[in-house]
Order: sequence, then C-alpha cells, then structure tokens
Amino acid sequence: MLTAFPEFMLQEDNEVVTDNKAGGMRGHVFDGANGMQMVIWDSPNGAGYCERHSHDYGEYCLILNGEYRLILDGKEEIMLRPGDETYIAPGVEHEGWYTKGYRSIDCFEQKRFTRKADVKK
Repeated sequence: MLTAFPEFMLQEDNEVVTDNKAGGMRGHVFDGANGMQMVIWDSPNGAGYCERHSHDYGEYCLILNGEYRLILDGKEEIMLRPGDETYIAPGVEHEGWYTKGYRSIDCFEQKRFTRKADVKK
C-alpha cells in the first residue's frame, strides 16, 4: 500500500497557490475539460485545519489515507476515512480537520486553484 503520492504526481510546476484556507496541506492540480480541476492533497507538515469556506460549484472528495472530520454548514459532522467519498454541493459552507498522513483526491466542477508556476510568469 502506498503512503505517499508517486514523485511524478508532485511536480513543483503543478503545486497550487493556496489561500491559507487549506491549512498546511499541499496540493497539486490537474486540469480537465470545461475548466474542471482535480487536486491531490497531502499533509507533509502533519495534522491541521481547513478554514470554513464555500464556492459556487460542487466538490467531490475521495479519502486515500488518514481521516478528515468534515463540518457542513456549521452543524453536520461527517468523519471521512480511507475509501470514503463525499460530494459538497455548490454554496454549502464547509470546514474540517485532517490527521497526520492525510491524502485525498478532490475534483472541482470549475477552476479552483492556480499553479505556483503560473504566478511566477
């Protein structure tokens, strides 16, 4: 069983610029048709917190490793573990706490992140 993403997926050019809402998580983005994005997340700095936020498009999440305590609209709590999937509808506020070793794949219905490499240009 893998405990980290393969190096080819962690190319610096694909690392995302985060707005601090992701806590200490590191993300790498891959683009799809019609502006959709897939981001692989890991937590090289240990456990952390993702600030409460929402967006105008849906988000799908698949947990690969670790745990994520998801809070929806400030009241509904869902504990996500490896193999669990969830969909966050557009406009739903969400926040969460992740454990050391956390890894996930998130897919966004629209462009969510900019690559660090694109900011340098």
